[in-house]
Amino acid sequence: MSETAHGADYRLVTFHRRCLGAKEIEHVTALHTELLPRSPVVLLGRGFMQRYFYRFLPSEGYITGAIAYVDGEPAGFITATDDPSGFMRAAFRRHWLRISLLVGGAMLGNPGRLSVVIEALHINRGLIGVSRQINTGELLSMGVREEFRSGGFVERTGIRLSDDLLGTALFSLRQGGVRRVRAVVDTDNMEARLFYRVRGWTSSGAATGWRVSSVLYTLVISLAEEIDEEHRVTPEGELNSDTRLFGAGSFLDSLGLVTLIVALEQAIQEQLNVTVSLADEKALSRTRSPFRTIGTLAAYATEQIEAPDHG
Repeated sequence: MSETAHGADYRLVTFHRRCLGAKEIEHVTALHTELLPRSPVVLLGRGFMQRYFYRFLPSEGYITGAIAYVDGEPAGFITATDDPSGFMRAAFRRHWLRISLLVGGAMLGNPGRLSVVIEALHINRGLIGVSRQINTGELLSMGVREEFRSGGFVERTGIRLSDDLLGTALFSLRQGGVRRVRAVVDTDNMEARLFYRVRGWTSSGAATGWRVSSVLYTLVISLAEEIDEEHRVTPEGELNSDTRLFGAGSFLDSLGLVTLIVALEQAIQEQLNVTVSLADEKALSRTRSPFRTIGTLAAYATEQIEAPDHG
């Protein structure tokens, strides 16, 4: 996909059953390393990523994904698989010698990487049979550079990279017959957790096997229509306390809501000299979301400001 939005040249380069070019491999490796430094794939080293993971897995159909470019600059990426429990085992059987040499070389260069291999084995053991039983896919990695997900960038260009990348991956998985998608998010990554929550994903509790504390989110896409190109609805009438921010009839997309919450946190800090975290564990675990309307968000913000630990 390629388009021009408010003067910005915007391209989504998708990959599924095709070889990535050398530059594309270099770009997606750099994005993955910069944006997800704790990822097990990253910790196995650039050689593993460039000479195996992104060289063979897309062309042989084990993973699918996309790279986003804005004005020729790599801005974000996403990878997914329709076989979370088996794609690495199948790839290892086919390329066992190459993988053994690359992983062995990575561990010789940094013995601490042995823990990454052990982590990957634990994760894979926990996934055995998942995709066969419930036809499940998984978002493996996703990241967008900060300057391309800021509210100013979205307002200036109309480009919502996170939504476009997610929609591209879900569409590809759905075409492959997947009806349920998993995503594992670091527990302390509240921005990512809120992003999935407001897109209709549900938390399924702690993810097992991961070195870093993580939360599992799931989405049933068999119930969804085609991914919309527009994610915002213009509010009817003037904004008031009943204006919906989350769910049906809301006028913000998921990225817009994240931007609003971050801006509100910053305003509270600047105006009241009080630090609050509105998208925290308490907010995300409530039965009734505090992000439903302008009024409920304002009430929740006031509750956090007046909490005893801010007194």
